[in-house]
Amino acid sequence: MAVLFTGFPGFIGARLLPRLLELSPEESFVCLVQDRFLDLARRELAAIEERHPASQGRLSTVAGDITVSGLGLVAGDAQRLRRELTAAHHLAAVYDLAVSRELGLKVNAEGTRNVLAFLAEAPRLTRLHYVSTAYVSGTATGLFRESDLDVGQGFKNHYEETKFLAEVEVARSGIPAAIYRPSIVVGDSRTGETGKFDGPYFMLDYFDHPLRFDATEATRVLGERGLECPRLPDYVDRLVAFYRERRGTVRREAMV
Repeated sequence: MAVLFTGFPGFIGARLLPRLLELSPEESFVCLVQDRFLDLARRELAAIEERHPASQGRLSTVAGDITVSGLGLVAGDAQRLRRELTAAHHLAAVYDLAVSRELGLKVNAEGTRNVLAFLAEAPRLTRLHYVSTAYVSGTATGLFRESDLDVGQGFKNHYEETKFLAEVEVARSGIPAAIYRPSIVVGDSRTGETGKFDGPYFMLDYFDHPLRFDATEATRVLGERGLECPRLPDYVDRLVAFYRERRGTVRREAMV
């Protein structure tokens, strides 16, 4: 059972992949990685295999690019993946609130469209796991439900707009999909570790938001598995401590 994974070795992807390996011991993961990040990705995968011996032989990389038709795969890799894929996790995106509209459209919207087109030709595919963002809500106010998407909202930046357009593509594709909408992704709740300092790390005082997010379904599903998101007051001190310790050594820019 082969699973396509985009967004590795990004901060979220590098931490999600080891957990997926534990949850799905029968699956192997193929990470689609741009040429310039291949060496880094291979080092990260080797480190995961060292920490998780059961993952040996279940991780591989393939050179490609979501912004290119056919994901930029060579013919042999493309044919093999289409034949073997049973699932996909699409995380690759520009996670930058200041992204230009041109780049946001290219990576977030067009890139997702290319992934969907590729998956549509995989006959064994059972589900796409797509990482969106809570901020597809844009300028909406009040309660934004998990089932809401287009409620006539505007957008405060091109990141919000292009992630919204990408989620619209997923919804329209007809491909069975689970859509995840994280809000602000910060560091590890236990150690404070993060991959880049942005968002609340330099705007920690901007927490008055006019929109409340409904998380009923996500809370129910997580609860069935004994999981509960920690409260920010319970770990914010560790985030701030990590920031103070590593300020100047952790990047601010997105991995694009």
